[in-house]
Amino acid sequence: MTERPKPYIGVSGIACPEMQDQTIEAFESIGLGTKRDLMLGVKALHKCQWLDQPWKRDDQWDVVGEGAFRNALRSDSRSINVAQAYFEKNLVGDKGYRDAFLKRIYERGEPWIDGIQYDCLPWQENPDMLKFLHQTKERHPGTRVLLQCWQGALERYSPRQLARLLGQNAEALDYILFDTSHGKGVPLDIAHLTPYIEEAYANESLSTVGISIAGGLGSNESMEQVQAVIELFPDTSFDAESNLHPRQKDGGMPLNIDAVKQYFEHSARSLGL
Repeated sequence: MTERPKPYIGVSGIACPEMQDQTIEAFESIGLGTKRDLMLGVKALHKCQWLDQPWKRDDQWDVVGEGAFRNALRSDSRSINVAQAYFEKNLVGDKGYRDAFLKRIYERGEPWIDGIQYDCLPWQENPDMLKFLHQTKERHPGTRVLLQCWQGALERYSPRQLARLLGQNAEALDYILFDTSHGKGVPLDIAHLTPYIEEAYANESLSTVGISIAGGLGSNESMEQVQAVIELFPDTSFDAESNLHPRQKDGGMPLNIDAVKQYFEHSARSLGL
């Protein structure tokens, strides 16, 4: 029987191998590798990777263009490298666009990509999106597929309904990510998410799918909420993004390694290390 995948600690917004190396070093130095995998996310936004234009944040966070994406990471057994894809909402219903953008992401990320995370994909209202998850697995065997359960999905379905729908598509999924922040730093609302997490773990069809949470993580206060979840569900993964990218004096927002180290220290405490 296939088991649920090993839980991970995620760092989103990696933009270069130097960031990758520093993050791996910090992760291993605190001993987190004995308990968790390290998941590194590279942003693959429509504007930055389809139009090859900068977005409003920072190209050291949202990498722009083929060269930057191809060289954002190196293949490394110490990290799971994931493209975090955001498809344009007005185009995502077009199968040709979906297929072409997915193909581009995997071609550009070929040197390092281990999987893909679909952010804000309207799977909760369009069955074609669920078919697209299965197609991703078929086209890229061995790839990891992470599906964000974002605000739109949580508003549409009750916890049990959501778990049932995801369970029907479990073969296409490696992890589901409960996240209502979408990289904007909105605090994690554990009271709201807990019923969804409980139903996901209780659903037998999801027994081979990892469960993850995100939303304004990184601070000591937010990680105390994570600890409360871990105490109930020890195999829950978690991911941080916006709090790891504080704005610098020059306006830039690259990954801040000091913030990453602090996040890992809080993570170790949450895990009882």
